[in-house]
Amino acid sequence: MRFSLIDPSNKKTLIFPVTPEGLDVSMGAKTIHYSHVKIGDSEIPRGSNPITLSFKGILPSSLIHVPKKESKTSANSLIKQIKSWQKADRKKLKLIITGTPWNIDVFIEEFSPSYNGPTITYTITLKEYRSMVVRQTKQKVKKRPASKPKPRVYTVKKGDNLWNISKRYTGKGIRWKEMWAINKSKSRSKNPHLIYPGEKFTLPSGW
Repeated sequence: MRFSLIDPSNKKTLIFPVTPEGLDVSMGAKTIHYSHVKIGDSEIPRGSNPITLSFKGILPSSLIHVPKKESKTSANSLIKQIKSWQKADRKKLKLIITGTPWNIDVFIEEFSPSYNGPTITYTITLKEYRSMVVRQTKQKVKKRPASKPKPRVYTVKKGDNLWNISKRYTGKGIRWKEMWAINKSKSRSKNPHLIYPGEKFTLPSGW
């Protein structure tokens, strides 16, 4: 059983030389601890929120024997690589634990190496990587019927006649007939040549 981090962009693989003894998996407020033996029997938890994974381990030193095929990367090189991934904003990596169903996209949330004499220990926290998907929804906008402008009203003054009112608003006195056509029912005299001060006449549209 080996813990590996793979950079999908360039296929660079980092194998942790000493297998961690366990794995802590957090889903919201709930944290589950998987021992070395139980990791292989555990399925990847699924939920609406991204999961957080953390484990502790030891890096190779003169006091720790590591098989040659797994000790090609020095402790300093390993730390340098992890920190470079951590500095990149949400760098997508893949965590693979061989011999188990664990194969999950992650990014490094926290990495803390500790130097205690010749021994180097570390704690690493990984967050499940999920691509942000922006969904576009089509929303029907109800068109409001255009409101009709309120007709303008003219109050007849002393000395007014339909010819003068028409000329004032349109520049042509001859258009007085348009005004009379829509106001004759309101006229007190029913005579276009006899209008009274105070009468309210509606101005034709466009005047």
